[in-house]
Amino acid sequence: MSTDDRTLPRCSGITVGGTRCERVVSYEGELCYSHDPTKAEERKATASKAGKLSRKSNPIEEVVGLRARLGEILNDVLEGELSTARGQSPRPSSVSP
Repeated sequence: MSTDDRTLPRCSGITVGGTRCERVVSYEGELCYSHDPTKAEERKATASKAGKLSRKSNPIEEVVGLRARLGEILNDVLEGELSTARGQSPRPSSVSP
């Protein structure tokens, strides 16, 4: 934190741990977004959307799946079962290699 940051207005809210919030207040008032009671409904709606989005898919599982598929494509190209041109183009889901 630079010395310039220390002169910015800080939230006067109290955290769950009982300490003063250290967030910078970015708009008029004494409370940050997380402690401002007038933003409670907005926070609730945002949290609800975030919770629904996180249940749609698991990014880690998607990466693992993509890696496995890329490995299959690489093996097929190396074994001559798939041309490099075909290995570079996306495969429609209804067509098998």
